[in-house]
Amino acid sequence: DTAEVRLDDSHGKMGGVPGREAKVRESLQSYKYISPPLSLLETVYLDAFWEQVCVLYPRWLAPNVITLVGFLFISAAFVATLCLDPTAEGRIPGWCLLLIAVCGFIYQTMDGTDGKQARRLRCGSAFGELFDHGCDALTSSMYAIFSAEILDVGVSSKVGAIFILNAQLAFYCSNLTLVHLQRQEIRWFDSQEMQALVQACGLVKALAPWVLTRSISLPLHGSLSAMVRGTLKSMSAAVGTSLTPRVVSVGPSSEQVVQIQVEVRVLCILIGLCAPIQHAISTSIRLFGHYWWYSASNKSRANGRGVSALVGHISSILSWYCAALATHTVCVAMSSSTVMVAWVVIAMLGFGDLMNRTLVERVANIPSPSLPELVTLPGPVGLVALASICLSPNLSTLGRPGGGGTSAVGVPGIAQTEAGLTPGVLYLGCLGAVLCTAVLYLHYVVATGNTICRALDVCWFSVPTCSTSTSTRSTTSARLRTRSPSSSNLKT
Repeated sequence: DTAEVRLDDSHGKMGGVPGREAKVRESLQSYKYISPPLSLLETVYLDAFWEQVCVLYPRWLAPNVITLVGFLFISAAFVATLCLDPTAEGRIPGWCLLLIAVCGFIYQTMDGTDGKQARRLRCGSAFGELFDHGCDALTSSMYAIFSAEILDVGVSSKVGAIFILNAQLAFYCSNLTLVHLQRQEIRWFDSQEMQALVQACGLVKALAPWVLTRSISLPLHGSLSAMVRGTLKSMSAAVGTSLTPRVVSVGPSSEQVVQIQVEVRVLCILIGLCAPIQHAISTSIRLFGHYWWYSASNKSRANGRGVSALVGHISSILSWYCAALATHTVCVAMSSSTVMVAWVVIAMLGFGDLMNRTLVERVANIPSPSLPELVTLPGPVGLVALASICLSPNLSTLGRPGGGGTSAVGVPGIAQTEAGLTPGVLYLGCLGAVLCTAVLYLHYVVATGNTICRALDVCWFSVPTCSTSTSTRSTTSARLRTRSPSSSNLKT
């Protein structure tokens, strides 16, 4: 184990401070998993289906292996999508849409059965939760890419970027309830329903694409209709996609009822744009309300909990949201699919790293990086590198006569050069930014994972046997003691 994490600073490093390692080990071993409530589809059929699937697993199959296999399936669909349509503008063939639906279903099933296998084998641990939620953090961005592909919005548009960042925002806020309330709050329409919706839309587009372009008539009151149309018109101008409904008929003046038509595709886009924002706002209010009402009984809190920690968490995800969206604007000006793929991968890995550090803060009682320290994390480093590559053709004209114009990305004082970057240089630059982000991300994952495994005496991808060996040794020692002359009169 060459990769080690030291626990002597806010990044969760191990060693150095006397007693700190023992405290972290105590926090990890005192971890208790509390099952969240079931969502709508879990109540209807998913939970019972997962129970039947879990029985089929052999007892030597580790829960983390189940998680990893499901993640590999969804990653295969993600790679196929980006290879066939790098900008996710709805150009993939029907078989790839079926692949998204099938791989998504396999991932959803394995993600739902890994915890049941852990409870079946009685080998659940804090590390298992970290591994599971770490994979889920990456797949939240993958599902956003699938949504952009199925709904023909593309990642080069603002809608596509907001899809990805909204999915990350919703996932982060959902896990904040796990950090601050010690139990993840699940709503009746949550991640399982969103995954099922994406899978269903993929099947529909592959088998009956006309369904997504079919218009639905909605009768609305006159004033409400005007407000809805005005809101959608403003949203259309903001995101660069037509969302304005079409008025088809107007009822009697006494009723003032207006019939408007909205495409199914537009309704799905509105769900992707609005639902995560509403979820994030309501969750933030719920958490602040929790500390407001229970402040008297929560004077002493572990790291990661409390009003100041909550403000830090919300500031971190909002800073990440704004930085990623600003970098997206710079990347779009390059009109390069290579740059957009690099932005997608960096955004996915950067959010995964931020989520991992927040979850480690919960289970190991280690404070996550403060807001100024976020710039040193893999995500911000990758975004800065990518933005520098996109702006590098423009920087060469600074200080030259006639070089004080405005570039394609709207940066005053920078004029666009005629030559710009060659495709080969651009490709190598984007590849370097992605590899830099990936290496930093994997280093933290492996180092932290090895440290937690050593603290808990467990392995990454095998069923723990250490507890069994320990209990066996204890039983043997007890038997030897009872056979000794000094303890021959003792009853056991």
